[in-house]
Amino acid sequence: CLRVDEVPEKGENSELVRYWQHAQQDSVWIKTTLIKLSCPPDRMLWNHLNARITAYTEIRQYWSVLPRNDITFHTFTILDIAGSDLHILLERKDNQLEMIIGNGKAALEFMKSFRAIVKPRRVDLCEEQPPVEMSSKLTVGTLLEWLDSLQMRWKPYDILRANCQHFSAELLQFLESPTLPLPFDFIYYSKRVLSAVRNKPRALVEAPMDLQTNRHFVLGVVRKNGKALKYAQNDFRHDFRVVLTAVTENADAFLDVPMILRCDQELVLIAVQANGLVLEHADKAWKHCREIVLAAVRQNGLALQFASPKLRHDREILLAAIWQHPAALRYLTGTTKELEVTRDDAEAGPAWQQYTNLPRSFSVKQSTNVQEMNRWYPAVPRSLSAI
Repeated sequence: CLRVDEVPEKGENSELVRYWQHAQQDSVWIKTTLIKLSCPPDRMLWNHLNARITAYTEIRQYWSVLPRNDITFHTFTILDIAGSDLHILLERKDNQLEMIIGNGKAALEFMKSFRAIVKPRRVDLCEEQPPVEMSSKLTVGTLLEWLDSLQMRWKPYDILRANCQHFSAELLQFLESPTLPLPFDFIYYSKRVLSAVRNKPRALVEAPMDLQTNRHFVLGVVRKNGKALKYAQNDFRHDFRVVLTAVTENADAFLDVPMILRCDQELVLIAVQANGLVLEHADKAWKHCREIVLAAVRQNGLALQFASPKLRHDREILLAAIWQHPAALRYLTGTTKELEVTRDDAEAGPAWQQYTNLPRSFSVKQSTNVQEMNRWYPAVPRSLSAI
């Protein structure tokens, strides 16, 4: 997989990262990052998983030793994603499935000129077919699940039976009629397991092994009950998308996430953005991280109770928590430290008073006002969903 980004200037080249300058526009630089994948690039495309694929374009590269015809040519497909300038290129070359992901016109031009291994194409032999608008509501996430299912039916390269044209034809058929190939017993057992897993997460281990090793099935299970992550196969407990799907459904599922992922700041940040209460089970260091705590309280103000004492008195964090859920104010109980107030706010009083319906006479100090505060904001269960 190759990631293509437009950057303002050249950086330092390395084995996997290279910089390219546009031949006609000196100010345009492209950064390419080569990524070796063992699973679909859900992490790279996390913010676009629910985005719809709006159109696709097939490009044919004809052989130089033969006249152009409808039989002897190499082909690859470029997908357009709604709501952004994101483009995804897919092509089969010999036994490899190659993917390029890029944003913007410069990235689109680059992927038409280079393969994912950063090998130049014969652009003079390429012919772009008319773009095809998509009628189906296919999302990027569903496409990645389809790509993951290819491993079950991937055939060694054969110039007559399994080449780039066969892959392209299968891809275009899926784009027009998106259906995931499922095991024969998938529907029968999935209904039983999915109905049972709501109240019994251990029901996942009662499913046939073919389903326990099916990523699409496991994703469906953790969507129903995040705690089922505990009973998933080890590979899935290290799977970025499976983990985040589970903790989004139930914050307690974060307890079953492997330590190597719980120490990953990017994953923790995305997890609290999806479910702020994940902060309860995060490492102590993340409870002292202002960026992560702020993201958590913006998603669920009640996550303030799990922040470090120092950050609970951070003015911006407190405002965000109360704005999202007024009951978050009760988690300041037990402290006499005053909130930080800027000079501009000194005459008007503490800033948080301006964003709540509390009386103006309310003091910032907590020790003498606990009862009055609790009268305005009664106790709220931690599991209460955000307003």
